[in-house]
Amino acid sequence: MDGLKELTSAERRTALTFADEIAVLAVRSPDQVTKSELYKVVNSVRRRFGFSEQEKLEEIFRAIELGAATIADVARETLFPVEAIHGATKILEQHRLIEFQRISLTGQGRPSLMIRIINDEEKTNHRKFTARLLSAREVCDVLRISRSTLGRLCAKKKIEFYKSGRTLRFESKALEEFLEKKKVKKLQVEEFFTPKK
Repeated sequence: MDGLKELTSAERRTALTFADEIAVLAVRSPDQVTKSELYKVVNSVRRRFGFSEQEKLEEIFRAIELGAATIADVARETLFPVEAIHGATKILEQHRLIEFQRISLTGQGRPSLMIRIINDEEKTNHRKFTARLLSAREVCDVLRISRSTLGRLCAKKKIEFYKSGRTLRFESKALEEFLEKKKVKKLQVEEFFTPKK
């Protein structure tokens, strides 16, 4: 197996293409025994030279780093099936290594999805920003209120929030301020029984 680690992606693809060519020959073989033997060779080559899921991820990310900006570009560069590329890009997006941008030149019709690598500074800024923002569900859980009650508080401007489309986000600082306003102060016993002058 040590020899496989030294193989380039192009060499692996060549071996896999060779396996595909043998599979075509297997289909045209004159008898079942020959067909079976050829398919054993095909499966052996595919197992030895195929890509693991991690290697597919790395190859797809490498293609994006080289400038592949769409799923079709990645498919042309890596020769992987589109379904495998969709799954891999979803994983890369979840790990905040890439992001998809919708681009529409005319403003009409279906927009194109462009793939963009997220640089380290953007990742750090995103983590810092989102780390201090809470979703509406999280705020409801903390305050132990319903979503409609939170909506009323927001409509009355009782709690500060950010709105993007229909999504509400809350800073933890704003939540703390809201709770501080609602806090009922304890009365000291002396204050209560002290005669007023």
